[in-house]
Amino acid sequence: MTNLLRTLIAAVFLGLAAFSVFGFMSSFEPGVGVGWKIGYAVVCISSVGLSALPWAVGQERHR
Repeated sequence: MTNLLRTLIAAVFLGLAAFSVFGFMSSFEPGVGVGWKIGYAVVCISSVGLSALPWAVGQERHR
């Protein structure tokens, strides 16, 4: 996997994480259920972890 492809994959997942942060903050408005807060938090944490995955896998193969 090339560095450009790794960077693009990471950028997509970090964009999803940024959207999730915005959604998490918006879920504190009145009338929004707790499920939305939990969902946005899970998506944010997962996407940050997945954004690092291509770099971690790529480094493992080059050793």
